[in-house]
Amino acid sequence: MRFRDFGCEPSFVSLEDDDVVVATSVSSTRADREVSKNVNKSHIEPWLTVPEEVTGEAHFFTVWKNHVIVGETVLWGFTEGDEDSYICFISYWVDRNYVNKGVGTKAVSLCVKHAFDNLNVDRVEAAIQPENFASSRLAEKVGFKKITVIPDFFRVGGVKTPHDLWAIDRD
Repeated sequence: MRFRDFGCEPSFVSLEDDDVVVATSVSSTRADREVSKNVNKSHIEPWLTVPEEVTGEAHFFTVWKNHVIVGETVLWGFTEGDEDSYICFISYWVDRNYVNKGVGTKAVSLCVKHAFDNLNVDRVEAAIQPENFASSRLAEKVGFKKITVIPDFFRVGGVKTPHDLWAIDRD
């Protein structure tokens, strides 16, 4: 088993790609993030999943474009996989006004790179509802590959629903 040392990590992380910045949530207030989420409620609510149980480490990032909060990404569910590897999930959402403008692709790419380079992760997985074409396309653009369908995976609106499992490996 490899040792994961979280004690050396900086408390603030800021990742940039041109005009998109992904920064740990300490860079924004919870109220600011909630306002942005509420404005986008009808846009993101159909896709909000609720895992049965989330424990342990999670890294929340606020997505900014031109100094405006336009989304959020979360690296979570860190577990040990096969052959001494570490796996985590990524979840994300982007403001309805920034969909199909490259913001989500840049944000997810930055977070995946951060997971590989700084969090000792070998694989990042994303659970996406089959009907969420925009999210599937984003995952594809970043380099994720669809690996399986899991029936009754996460709850959406209180009902267990199937999800496509996408993954990207370090190499």
